[in-house]
Amino acid sequence: MKKTAKNYIANCKKYLGCKESNGSHKKIIDIFNSSKLKSFSVSYYDAWCAAFISAMAIETNMDKLIPISANCDEMYKKGVVMGIAIPKDKWIPQIGDIVFYDWNLNGELDHVGAVDTLSKNIIHVVEGNKNDSVAYRDINFKNGTITKILRPRYETET
Repeated sequence: MKKTAKNYIANCKKYLGCKESNGSHKKIIDIFNSSKLKSFSVSYYDAWCAAFISAMAIETNMDKLIPISANCDEMYKKGVVMGIAIPKDKWIPQIGDIVFYDWNLNGELDHVGAVDTLSKNIIHVVEGNKNDSVAYRDINFKNGTITKILRPRYETET
């Protein structure tokens, strides 16, 4: 499989509907915990948004393109070291961008997802642990709670 944004997002979409209430999210946690690149393991009861983004990278063999962590702040910092951070004021969304939310605007990253599609100013973001499931969020890309962005260096489509 080519390491493209399209393939990464297609893999994320395979897990839409996985949720805590029926335990179907456990396979995502197991994929994350299988990685030797993680800093710490995640239990089935921990917050798992960053673990989802990481597990999808692990499963698609894109763990050299997307930082692996179960912590949003750590994931973003690893992305900065990798040189894939995009300044918010210069950001024009692309499929496969990793977006981080700071719900309280207190400087701590609270949630993360991956851009699937965009239409005008609205991005369709696939997220793990959105209301305890893998689900979409539609949000204006200029929304102030989106504070950090990573753009992995995916392979280009041919």
